[in-house]
Amino acid sequence: MKCKDALMKVIEKVGSTRKLARILGCSHSYISNWNSGYRKVPIKYVKKIVELSEGELKKRDLRPDVYDD
Repeated sequence: MKCKDALMKVIEKVGSTRKLARILGCSHSYISNWNSGYRKVPIKYVKKIVELSEGELKKRDLRPDVYDD
């Protein structure tokens, strides 16, 4: 699964990019950069995003360059 698709699943679950940003403690524009592919999802957010997906995502969906689980 592409990172963008993975992020969209989580954004849909929580309701919006702004809500996800609030949960993670970052700005919504920061998340938009991940979603556009401009920046990679920082490793410090991967675990929380996977938890928010309620089992739909794996860490490798967000960072295949780091994780292979």
